Amino acid sequence: MSTFIKALSGYSGCHIHLYDDNGRLFVRKLSGSEGYNKRLERQIVKQAAFSHPILRAPQVYKTGYIEGCFYADMEYIDGKTVAALIRDGEYKAAHKAIYSVF
Repeated sequence: MSTFIKALSGYSGCHIHLYDDNGRLFVRKLSGSEGYNKRLERQIVKQAAFSHPILRAPQVYKTGYIEGCFYADMEYIDGKTVAALIRDGEYKAAHKAIYSVF
């Protein structure tokens, strides 16, 4: 049984929630409307297929529909964006994050 923890902020027009499933945290991304389903489905297919020697995307655990809206449950990765590292004055970490890709 999964337990809702909290809503997370996002910029995609989807609802993003954090859940706990017996000690394993996961994120559920739920389409904001039935009209957005296909777009989110395409995003999740790309995410699941993404492969890079240095970068990685969260693993997709499960997909489905809730009340006609598409959702994807995926790995929760606790971390900071490069923008947050810079904002918080963590310049060495930001530099490492940027230049480890190149």
